[in-house]
Amino acid sequence: MFHFQHKRDNVYHEILLPEGADLKFKNSSVLWNAAEHAERRVDSQVAKEAVVALPDDKEIRLEDRIELSHRIAKEFFLSKGLAVQIDIHAPHDEDKNWHVHMLATTRRFSEDGKSLNAYKARDTDPTIRKGFVTEAELVGEKVRDIQNAYFKEKGLDLRVDPIGIVPQEHLGPVRMRHHMNDALKRSELIKETNEALAKDPAVILEALGKNKAVLSKQDIERFIFKHVPRADQAILLKGVLSDKNLITLYDSSTGEETGLYTLKETRTLEEKLLRFATSLHKQESVPLLDSVRNQVTEKYILSLEQQAAYDCVTQIPHNLSIIQGRAGVGKSYVLRPIREVHEASGYRVIGLAPTHKVAQDMLEDGFREATTCHAFLFASKNQRNTIDEKTLLIVDEAAMLSTELQIELFNGAKRAGSKVLLVGDSRQLSSIQKGGMFEVLVEKFCSVEITDVRRQEIDWQRAVSESLSRGEVKEAVHILNDHERIFFSGTKETSCAALINAWSKDHADDPHINKLILAQRNVDVDALNCAVRDIRRARGELGDHDYEIMTKRGPQRFAEGDRIQLTETDKTQNLFNGNFGAIKKITETACTILQDNGQEVTFNPETYIGLRHGYAGTIYKAQGSTLPNIYVLHDKATNLNNSYVSLTRQTKDLKVFISQTETPTLDHLIQQMGRDHGKEASLKYLTLEEVRERDKSLSLTQAIQEALKDIKTKVKDHFHRNEDFYKFERTQETKIHRVAPQDPLFPIEEKKFEEVSQLLERRLYGLFKEKHNRFPDGDEKKFLEKQASRTGEYLFHLKHYEHREPTLGDVKVLSTRVRFELGRSETIKAEMLENLDKKQDLVKEDYLRATLYAERLARIEGRMFEEEFRQNGDVKNPQKFMKPASVELQQYQQSQKHLADQLVQEKNLSPFVATRVANEIQRAHESLGKTPDDKTIEVYIKLGSYLEERQETLKQTYKDLTPYKAERSIEYIRRSEAEVWLKEVFYNKEEPNKVRVHEIQKDAESATKYALKEAQKGFCKDRGLEL
Repeated sequence: MFHFQHKRDNVYHEILLPEGADLKFKNSSVLWNAAEHAERRVDSQVAKEAVVALPDDKEIRLEDRIELSHRIAKEFFLSKGLAVQIDIHAPHDEDKNWHVHMLATTRRFSEDGKSLNAYKARDTDPTIRKGFVTEAELVGEKVRDIQNAYFKEKGLDLRVDPIGIVPQEHLGPVRMRHHMNDALKRSELIKETNEALAKDPAVILEALGKNKAVLSKQDIERFIFKHVPRADQAILLKGVLSDKNLITLYDSSTGEETGLYTLKETRTLEEKLLRFATSLHKQESVPLLDSVRNQVTEKYILSLEQQAAYDCVTQIPHNLSIIQGRAGVGKSYVLRPIREVHEASGYRVIGLAPTHKVAQDMLEDGFREATTCHAFLFASKNQRNTIDEKTLLIVDEAAMLSTELQIELFNGAKRAGSKVLLVGDSRQLSSIQKGGMFEVLVEKFCSVEITDVRRQEIDWQRAVSESLSRGEVKEAVHILNDHERIFFSGTKETSCAALINAWSKDHADDPHINKLILAQRNVDVDALNCAVRDIRRARGELGDHDYEIMTKRGPQRFAEGDRIQLTETDKTQNLFNGNFGAIKKITETACTILQDNGQEVTFNPETYIGLRHGYAGTIYKAQGSTLPNIYVLHDKATNLNNSYVSLTRQTKDLKVFISQTETPTLDHLIQQMGRDHGKEASLKYLTLEEVRERDKSLSLTQAIQEALKDIKTKVKDHFHRNEDFYKFERTQETKIHRVAPQDPLFPIEEKKFEEVSQLLERRLYGLFKEKHNRFPDGDEKKFLEKQASRTGEYLFHLKHYEHREPTLGDVKVLSTRVRFELGRSETIKAEMLENLDKKQDLVKEDYLRATLYAERLARIEGRMFEEEFRQNGDVKNPQKFMKPASVELQQYQQSQKHLADQLVQEKNLSPFVATRVANEIQRAHESLGKTPDDKTIEVYIKLGSYLEERQETLKQTYKDLTPYKAERSIEYIRRSEAEVWLKEVFYNKEEPNKVRVHEIQKDAESATKYALKEAQKGFCKDRGLEL
């Protein structure tokens, strides 16, 4: 059945077996015949399928791809007791798509290993909670980590690169095709778009230069190899390297080529920033009185370095000053006297920061005014904020500012004659956009460095901080190791577990001390937050009730006592991105949090999506923070800047947890932590023109030309305007508003009905197992299958009539409705048969009649149930639907003939076809409360014509029965065929062909026979009814 090994591009085929399985299953035919034999339903899933992208790099051999395939198979299948078939396919001539097909069994092996288990290994299916696949985000990450670990192990300078021109839906290199067709198709479209765009050198350079000022040839090659077919790569690489917008960079000391490049636009921006900074620095500031300076100084005890920083800013009359303060050196402390002396001298002092968190910290440190740089610039642009020569702008964490933002800030300051103080650390995290200019400005202008660490009072911790500030990673790592603060574990999972256990022990010893877990990736932060919260819930440290709140990362549960962080700013509710705190009180409509800054704020959780658990956070969010205890989950993709930030936040204790699969030894750790972050400015290097002119004396003519060029540049600088920057900021501002929780989509576009039904069935199985802690038995499985099928039917109806993709909320509502309907249908059927039994002798065909009637009435009640459920979130008295539903059905039955007569006249239909069409129109009303459109009625007419052709055949089939029994049987089989026929047309978008029609007829006959058998042996007999 599965023959990927026979495709012409197949270069490797193997069956991998878990420990204990009989070796006979190494044969494909034996394995898959056994898998098919184990299934009882014709539509059962025999295997799980995955397609994994493999590296195409020239350094990678077939043996490497085989080993990678083995490791991935072990991680996802073999370790869970499943057999897996792998088939590696080479790319065709026109592409570079090395990949491996993986087919895994859905069942484990028996204890003796000679057969497959009777029960499916459903615990290996994705975990579904509240309709979400909880570990879906981890799949791509795990595969990426496996490949990167292998590259590192083999000493290959390769990494799985996530960069793309068009933002890609997070699918990762594993293409889990079953139930993921939509995501796959969108990913393929994006891939095609990337490949099309990536054939333009200008587009490639724009994409690469968006976040980096300096590019290496390897950066360019990696991008091209990822997005461009192999046949085009060499020509395109040559085209990019020869593009007129790419500038080669040379060493500023030797004048030799560095192998690095920048873009003309980037170089132009950096040169403009340097000119603006120079102009600002040349402006003389309004002097401060010595008496005021001395008076303020007496209030503070400053170290020699801090005193030098204070003097630089308050004595030297320049409008641009810079303090470079390493992590934990007391930058905030020295800013206090600087701020006070300026305020005492009549200055207006404004604190500026790249993030709301740092701006809030500045307010807590005593600043009267503090805001983000973007908000300040936007307010100034719109005349809501005016500055002058008696204004001091203190910019904290200035190294995190992008080049473009600094240009706008310096331009505004030099026009107003305002004084600017930049405070930052080039060794910490820089701007997400291209930046790196802080280090250039430090070298160019008056700056003072503070290196004496004050945050860490313990000697060895201070030594670690100072070593990292000097870039001495090896020394810092050995200090950590000597003091037993590095904890190695075998895998990422065991490393996380060790971290959580350490946190749990420390929290039990002292629950009142703030602790923060730091990780580089959001997916790790989510997992760690969940693990810590589970511990606190088990210990009874959280409130009795959990409330599910929609967040940017999906629905999350919160309770009183939960530690949280804010990830969105909503000024209308006084919520600011980056703040941490704890939930003091929570209800459906109000959440009160006590923030770490002491402020208490109450907001509506239904209108804010920025809530997140605050036990763990990203390293980026932690910059500027100080906490007693820090726990770091090391990531092999780290660099010196990330490590410097994460290992210098604590005041009391620090622990680092490392996976040996990613970082086997201390030497690997040193190498990973010592990586350069690649965010430097291009002005650290020379261009070819600058190298040639550096030592060349200019003639008089050339000097005049250069002077004219300088004048032209100064004129341009004077009239500098960047409207696009403020358009972007305006978007940022309007984004901060009250928002309603978004219900995640449950997309069904382009899916077959069977796919949707199976997806819903898996979801219901997962929920059943979660609720009952066991698998459903035979009858329960049948009920869940019916529930899934009808829920899928209603989802397609919703898509058809409301022209929108269903959401997970729709799935919940419709699934609840269907459960109610199926239960009511059985009750109505039983009551009808009991009433018939009292009036006449029952025949088994009465069971068919009762089934159809009960289904119609239950659907009407279900529609009423759904309407109330959507409105109120619950239905307290469903019995109230019984009477109005019964009246409605009677009205439909009475009006059917009149509707059929109208169709005969208006559509020129035969009475038989018109009756069938009228029946379907009424059924649509019963289920949906909606009138079908003309296109739908045309489908009903085709169905009626088909059933008319079938009528004579059905009469012949049941000619030996009495008219009553024949009519009941034909009615039932006709209904069965009609339902499947309509599903094919409406949901699968295709009219059944002859072969499919034959299958539909056979299935309908089987369904009718089964129903009669059920009536004979089961339903009626159990109720003491005589047939």
